[in-house]
Amino acid sequence: MSVQDKIESVNAMAEAIRQIKRIEVPVIEVPSEELGGGAMKDKKYSEVTFNDSTIDTIGIDGADDWWNTWCEIRGIINDSFDKNVGESGRSATLGPVDLYASMRISTDHISLGVDVYSGHDVHFVAEYAPGEDFVGTGGMLYEGWGDGLDEIELGRAVAGAEQEIIACATESAAETIDYWQTELTPNAYLSSQTRWADIRNVGRQTVNDRVQSAKDVLDE
Repeated sequence: MSVQDKIESVNAMAEAIRQIKRIEVPVIEVPSEELGGGAMKDKKYSEVTFNDSTIDTIGIDGADDWWNTWCEIRGIINDSFDKNVGESGRSATLGPVDLYASMRISTDHISLGVDVYSGHDVHFVAEYAPGEDFVGTGGMLYEGWGDGLDEIELGRAVAGAEQEIIACATESAAETIDYWQTELTPNAYLSSQTRWADIRNVGRQTVNDRVQSAKDVLDE
């Protein structure tokens, strides 16, 4: 997988997270079953498994809304990548204590896991491999539903992932930052080589040479 493909996959993962975070997860309660009797009465917690075949027979308040939300999240993830979440997204099992279920998608470069809670934001585990495989995996994001990830934090996480991927290929901090700032930063004025050279207090040709050297490596 090329460096550009890796960077695109990280950005696709981030965009999926942005879309999912706009979704409100409805509240659902799974009842427990009480077994036995008298002073030794035990409580056995029941579990409910959702899928397209069983959703009409579950009979729990809010089940339809929760399952529809799950399917919406699954659809966002599927549409963001060339492969779908597979078995982990086709069903969800909830119990009365742990009111969440998980789905995950993995490619050669990224791994995105989501835990869909009852009445809370989604918990994300977003990882990427800066090199050839998942040895030395970079953690782009580990976010619990109570942490309140905002757009700035997500943007920083993506920027850090992009720079690590480039640095892993170029093995040069100077080439990495000059390439990232002038080739990947969306603001055309701030990212011009002349402007960036002034900020770095170096000659424009120095920046150009580093950027070209990085391109030569990244285009291999």
